[in-house]
Amino acid sequence: MLPENSVFTFREPEKQLINSRQGYADGKLTPEVIDYEMQLPRDCTTLLLRGLTQDGLEYFVTKYGATYKTLYLDYCAYIKDFSPLEDLVDLNSIRIEWCKRTEHLWNLSKNTSLKILSIHDAKKLINNPTLLRTSSTLEEIRFWGNFDTKHALESLGCFEGMKSLKRIDLNSIKLRNHDSKTLHTLPNLEEFHFDAGMLTTEEIAWICAHFPKLKGDCLRAYTENETSCVHDIRICGYKKPGLYLPEDQARLDKYIIEFDALVEKYKNTN
Repeated sequence: MLPENSVFTFREPEKQLINSRQGYADGKLTPEVIDYEMQLPRDCTTLLLRGLTQDGLEYFVTKYGATYKTLYLDYCAYIKDFSPLEDLVDLNSIRIEWCKRTEHLWNLSKNTSLKILSIHDAKKLINNPTLLRTSSTLEEIRFWGNFDTKHALESLGCFEGMKSLKRIDLNSIKLRNHDSKTLHTLPNLEEFHFDAGMLTTEEIAWICAHFPKLKGDCLRAYTENETSCVHDIRICGYKKPGLYLPEDQARLDKYIIEFDALVEKYKNTN
């Protein structure tokens, strides 16, 4: 699993908005609380907001949102509708985390500056996010399950035809439909990252054969960055093993030879 985009890594107090009177874990951000907390010095372009209520989201966007370029909406358990975000025309990057009620995104076509979308631990929101295709500007999309449970994504079809897209990350995600032909509709895609066991070895080799310039930590025979694996390396492919080096070097060499042979085979198939 690769780390989150660093644009969402900030710990400065002025870049965090929480209900200080109730505490980080339990506090809700209602309109009244937002006004109270915004009296303190706050960054006007980058902000983490934890525990927004539905009316809190609407109020923040209307009164304070216009200047913000990066938002991290943490603990979105109270939000049912993200459509107020449509009004943030200068928003460049957004992360949404722990959203249990909402099944749909919003009309992204109005966020004409949006480049990065990251969604964490939002099972319903990730399942079939067809509204992604309303964006003509998104360059990076990252979906995350959680450490205990992989979240299901219906198919790669949710990305179909997104010509601006440069990077897709699927972390702790299980794919129901493994058809990868959607990748043919993404002319500017440069990186495709996913867990080593999300696809079969044969499916990974097919992608490598048809998209040789596409980069990905698991677009090869093995990976060294599978955090769920206690071994030195993980062979890429569904139910493939982890290996220890140097004692398993001979097994690794065999897997590499077999993978390279599959790539050559699929170069001549559709």
